Amino acid sequence: MKIIETVIVYEDYNYVEGNLKLKFSGVKLNQFINGDEFSIENILSTKLYVYKKYIAPNVPTGINKDRVFALQLPYNISTYVNDGDKELAFNANFDKIICDDAFVTEKGELKIDRYNTVKDEGKIFSTINVKVFGLKKNNREEIEKVSFYELFPSVVGEGEIEIEPKKEYYAFGEKVKIKAIPKNNSKFIEWRKDFSHFDSDEIDLGIEKDVYFKAVFVESEIIDSSKSSTFLDDFKIAYKSNKRLNSIIGKSKASFNSNTAYNNTKPSNINVGCFGAFFEGVGILFQVIGYLISALFFIGFLTVLISIFGWYSLWIAVFIAAMWLIPKLFQFLGRFNILGYLFNLLFIGIVLLSFYNLFNVINTGSSSIPTKPKRVPKTIENVKENTSIDFIHFVEWEDSDKNKYSTNLKVNSDYVLYESNIKQTFPNLYTELDYNSLLGKLSIESKESLYFVFRSLDSIKSSNDISYLKFPDVVVSMIQSIPYYAILDDSCNPFDYQDKSLRQLLQNNPCQGYIKHGIKSPAEFLKDLKADCDSRTLLLFTILKHYKYDVAIFGSEYYKHSLLGINTGQKLNELTYKEYNDKRYYLWETTTKNFGIGEISNEIKNTNYWNLNLK
Repeated sequence: MKIIETVIVYEDYNYVEGNLKLKFSGVKLNQFINGDEFSIENILSTKLYVYKKYIAPNVPTGINKDRVFALQLPYNISTYVNDGDKELAFNANFDKIICDDAFVTEKGELKIDRYNTVKDEGKIFSTINVKVFGLKKNNREEIEKVSFYELFPSVVGEGEIEIEPKKEYYAFGEKVKIKAIPKNNSKFIEWRKDFSHFDSDEIDLGIEKDVYFKAVFVESEIIDSSKSSTFLDDFKIAYKSNKRLNSIIGKSKASFNSNTAYNNTKPSNINVGCFGAFFEGVGILFQVIGYLISALFFIGFLTVLISIFGWYSLWIAVFIAAMWLIPKLFQFLGRFNILGYLFNLLFIGIVLLSFYNLFNVINTGSSSIPTKPKRVPKTIENVKENTSIDFIHFVEWEDSDKNKYSTNLKVNSDYVLYESNIKQTFPNLYTELDYNSLLGKLSIESKESLYFVFRSLDSIKSSNDISYLKFPDVVVSMIQSIPYYAILDDSCNPFDYQDKSLRQLLQNNPCQGYIKHGIKSPAEFLKDLKADCDSRTLLLFTILKHYKYDVAIFGSEYYKHSLLGINTGQKLNELTYKEYNDKRYYLWETTTKNFGIGEISNEIKNTNYWNLNLK
């Protein structure tokens, strides 16, 4: 890995907010009942009365940085600032003058009342006041370390590895094609090291770290190329390519031969006589009794294991039975070498799997905190007669009291397509008001798509006798148990963004890119169970609203996060809440497990940065 330091220049803006007073001359265009349209031809004088300042990175509300003031203003603007009892005046040079959203139509035209109007031979001399923001650019430099990664290929046998493109260093996320190419009369059989989980000889790789990999080639033993390869041919190649496997099988084969030799040397025509037959029968009887005692001991031992570790301990019983049974099978199968090898490998696999499951059982029993799932539950697609598809996920979770639940989350593809089309036709989001409108629209339109979810939750509620106050905890903990995915309306490559918090988010979490407006509707979320904060709060808001709970969605542009809010009708001490209409809405984290109502991390606890998005 190689680390390069680069200097990145960030453009921050300091803002002043105030009233801009313009005197101008122009020409009347059209006359209406309540006013008229006119053109502004010349700016006669400008005065900016400043009453508020903002220091980067704080951005005032009601401002769109792409909406630059429509008129050609002088470079120097007379600016007046109140400093206590004094009014300070000076000429200011602003990098941008932006008109407040309230004074601009949807078409980008100014809508401003004028006064002190004088008309002279078709010309208009008048004055207008408009609320504006003056921007002063503030460039700052930061040194950022960028990591580049290396590939470390190696080869065993007659062959080579082709890498396209071949470089000394690769950037994070860069795509590379890697292919194993055999030479002469050799054959590629496997990858090792970091590629041991790949089966194909061609790999498309996204670089995320230094990668060590080895391609293994062996000589092909097929003399006549016209004949197709058989199972025995492939087994011989694998046998020769792996010395460890060869060693294990060799020892097993020697054991088979020794057992077979012993059995062959046993006399087969010994005359034991009457007493010999009697004592042989008594010996068999005691042998049967011994087997019964062993069986009783084994059953008792198995009962103790199940009572301590649960039913997963049956793997231990399988392991013990395999140790007793497999040597006898090897004696019988010694003449069939290939079957003996396969049973040898099966035995090793059973041993490893037994220890793995036992380790998991012990860890699960000793931990009181449920582990975070590493994967999204598998999607089951049920194709229906009308060609639509039911997307089904089986989910299991625990609430805050460690009560366990499970259910199927189901949604039909028709609803997914319907809500996706609504979102696609929704106009671009320029303001927070646009974003809030989108949330409201998706929540209303998703009530039918959640029919199967409501049925599943109704069943859980009735079968577990869950109270009205407890039910939200069951629903929220279900969504918290689903792994987090970042959802973006653009690329998922963290190095496409200068925002450090966004880059860190993408480097530490899986992501879905090019999702319209960077949010999923409830049906889209249920299709693959991949969603971020606002997609989760939207689904929970819609579900709990259906069950008549007083809920809301709160968002923070400052924290770049979304939380659920719920009014319980009670005053809960030491919990974080946001007041709205004299009600306390307790904030609820939805992206991480084990967060209860009113519990959020200290990094996002300042409620001054949280605004109501949907109620």
